[in-house]
Amino acid sequence: MSLLNRVPKSKPEDETLKQKIINSVLAQLQVDESGMTDNIDILREKILAILNTIPDIGDKTHNDDQLQALYTAVIHEIIGYGPLQPLLDDDTITEILVLPSKRVFIRRNGGDRESANVQFDDGDHVLRIADRLIAGIRKHVIMNRWIRARLSNEWIVNVDWFTQEGLNDVGWQTLQLRRMRPPMLTPEEHIEREVLTQEMLTYLQTAVAQSKRIIVGGTDNNAVGGLVYLLSGFLEEHIFAVAVEDIYKIALAAAGIVKMRLPQRPHQDIRQLGTHEADVADFIPQVLQLRPDVLIVSELNTLTCASVLWAATPYIGTLHSRSPEYSAQWLTHHGGLTDVAKLANCTDVIVQMEAPYRLGSICEIDANTPRVLRTIFTYD
Repeated sequence: MSLLNRVPKSKPEDETLKQKIINSVLAQLQVDESGMTDNIDILREKILAILNTIPDIGDKTHNDDQLQALYTAVIHEIIGYGPLQPLLDDDTITEILVLPSKRVFIRRNGGDRESANVQFDDGDHVLRIADRLIAGIRKHVIMNRWIRARLSNEWIVNVDWFTQEGLNDVGWQTLQLRRMRPPMLTPEEHIEREVLTQEMLTYLQTAVAQSKRIIVGGTDNNAVGGLVYLLSGFLEEHIFAVAVEDIYKIALAAAGIVKMRLPQRPHQDIRQLGTHEADVADFIPQVLQLRPDVLIVSELNTLTCASVLWAATPYIGTLHSRSPEYSAQWLTHHGGLTDVAKLANCTDVIVQMEAPYRLGSICEIDANTPRVLRTIFTYD
């Protein structure tokens, strides 16, 4: 069931000026409200031509700037992603979050969240845009709850959805988009831009050379991805390295690394989603049968964690984490370990990244220390 199909048509008396114009344009275009087409530029020109022929749009209270903004909103509704389109087009925005209250927040260049000056008509309007975002592109469900999809560009879409038990009703809780654009810097550029110190760089290079098991944590995926890019450049040429990608694409500095993508299944009915978990649970062990010298995993989750931690293969894994302590606790809980101290048998180093791109700390796992984590470097 498409999310779009459950959105009721507005009654004539409830229509806003924008909706009236949209309905008029759609009637002349003779296209579905989803508005997608292979030739966006031609469709845009057709819409502009139709807008210029509609007589007496609005009333005397609309000036030229307001009408231009109205025309732009109409075009975004028909061939774009509605109120989110200007945010997607803004090169400085790295995250967009839509809450059930319909409030929209953004991050610029991985910084703090701020309120965005955009507005949805209602909850069904959000559903309609969410459906358009995930329609016709590669997507899967994580833990029977999250729909995750990658747009044709660099944006990742997450829709946290729910169903009312016993009812054929689909709703949503949050809609999140994240721009995946990790920094791809040389080791020298990392020092010049003060991402890390020379001592940190030397330590990381030695850790990779010694086949240490490394977790790269952080709340900004671009910062985490940038460090994985750096670490991959330290791998020796003769190393057989395998990178396992989820819907995220891993940027790697070293050539010759084999990339494997987690299996995908098309799902047409949102109420029947969820078989992806079984596919993922079997995938990492199959990759390990190839006997790679190093395993790189784009984002550990509750299904891949245990397989990676308990393998004898050295790895570089990423984790969405707010602190090294959180990473240690999460890995213990989901890795099948009885206590945090046993994490030392499965992990050597936890690197914590900060937004927009800075190495915050490097910790070693040491079962003989009270917190299990022994801080090696902190970037003050």
